[in-house]
Amino acid sequence: GKEINDELVRTDKANTHTSFISADWFDLYLRDRQALPINYNPSLVARYDANKRDGVTRAAYWIASSCRWYKMYRDNTLKPEVFYFGGPTHFSKQDWFSRSISWTPRSLAAKAMAIGSKFHAFPLDMSQYNNLFNSTRIPGVEVDTLKANGFTPYIIVNFGSNQYKVTVCDAAGNPFPEEQIYARLKAIVEKNEPAPKVDVGIFTSMKRNEWAAIRTSLERNPTNQASLQEIDNAMFVVNLDLDFTADFFTQEANVNTNRHFIVSNKNRWWDKSISVIITKDGATGVNFEHSWGDGVAVLRYTVDCFNDTSSRTVPANFAAAEKPTEGVNKLQWSLEPEHVAAAEKATKALQSEMNRMDYSVAMTKTLGRDHKLLKGEVKADPFMQMVMQLAWWRLNKSTVSTYESASTAAYLKGRTECIRSASMESQAFTLAFDDPKASEDEKRNLLVKAAKRHAKVTSEAKMGGGVDRHLFALKKTSERRFNTVPELFKDPSYATFGSNIISTSTLFSEALLGGGFGPVSPGYGIGYAVAPDMMQFNVSAWKGVGGPNHSAEDFAGALLEAVDDVSKLLKSK
Repeated sequence: GKEINDELVRTDKANTHTSFISADWFDLYLRDRQALPINYNPSLVARYDANKRDGVTRAAYWIASSCRWYKMYRDNTLKPEVFYFGGPTHFSKQDWFSRSISWTPRSLAAKAMAIGSKFHAFPLDMSQYNNLFNSTRIPGVEVDTLKANGFTPYIIVNFGSNQYKVTVCDAAGNPFPEEQIYARLKAIVEKNEPAPKVDVGIFTSMKRNEWAAIRTSLERNPTNQASLQEIDNAMFVVNLDLDFTADFFTQEANVNTNRHFIVSNKNRWWDKSISVIITKDGATGVNFEHSWGDGVAVLRYTVDCFNDTSSRTVPANFAAAEKPTEGVNKLQWSLEPEHVAAAEKATKALQSEMNRMDYSVAMTKTLGRDHKLLKGEVKADPFMQMVMQLAWWRLNKSTVSTYESASTAAYLKGRTECIRSASMESQAFTLAFDDPKASEDEKRNLLVKAAKRHAKVTSEAKMGGGVDRHLFALKKTSERRFNTVPELFKDPSYATFGSNIISTSTLFSEALLGGGFGPVSPGYGIGYAVAPDMMQFNVSAWKGVGGPNHSAEDFAGALLEAVDDVSKLLKSK
């Protein structure tokens, strides 16, 4: 073990331009032959914009805001991403402090901010942002590749299962007026081309080696090759789903809407780094391919674009203000019978996976981040994680490997680390909670111990002290350098450790309505969030074989019951 670790340390020190995890983590994603939808691509859902409640208007403004954001990033004027430990009045958040740091030489700026803020502000790595725009994943037989292109001033619009090239900014990246972007989108909608026999985007939902074979076949035709290149080089994709109206106000409709932003069997191009989904009523989500980066980068983009669009009022004569100065440019395809047959097979396969994905939403407004119960020794995130542990215990009478994603962007080329939410302390709490022999004080003390343990593990994971990525890197180093897999990684206990039966992730912003992802294990995938006045759990699972013993709805119900019961425990003090 020491020899392998020494080799890992030596390699890390010799490659100061990157992190010890980066290359192998990219490779892990890109070698996986599973299909992207459900298995990999997550989604974030932005709040409505009251001034833009039709899909085409919201799309026009979102596209313009995206261009402005991208130009700031390319011009190096986008505000750096910083993680703050200080409160809202801490000096590290003041303009004078940021200006002072901006005068520091680039090579010293990160350390200057951390030390100068007395370790209350940590600049985060933003290298993932390079793949947000003008980037795509290209399928291969054994391994995919990420293709990052130079700036192009156009996007691809999916509408009615057709693909359209739409120029949305000038050569310098300045967006066209929203009125002109609207006119170009409206021209596509009003032309209302009939749906093609084959929605070519369905090929991107196939297993990666199968899609690679189809793509190679398609590229033998110059027309297809040109269209694929246009999509690969585009800034991003907008999926205009004007045949779908979002609804977050009833349980069934909320579930269906969240499912729609995670997966659909039409009008998608899963390979692009980000795809903006906009419905008839202006609901907006961002679905992203996961190999290039993580939720933190997409969250920043989504929040900034939401704030920018929300700050702009739609003029009274907006819809009729301009005529399109560019014609409708639909991408053309030349398909052989083998392609048609493959598309039919891919559509059935994706629909089968969609039918197999169980989904439910648990939301409560009885408790939120600002509630006094969560201002003491038990904070919001540990509370929600312990609630998940209790819900699982009540349904299954066991403790299982649990994953909570933590960003390690505090380090150069950092990706994620695992917060191990299931611990000896959390198990002691869940075992005692429904035990009639345990007193309220005993249960509460066990909850506090579990919450403190979780907070400690969280801090360690974010600051590079987790174990999962280190173990993964040791395994890859041994395979590469010594051509062997150590016995530790063959032990059944290691497989249990990494099974992640409960896989969780949280990203919260006032700009979001929610977000979610598909099940990544035989258990549950849980995208959760805590707002000042509410909590929400978006629960996914596989139905039947390969899934848990209880449905997503059963687990969502157990979560709400656990929230209520643990809240009562805290109130009883």
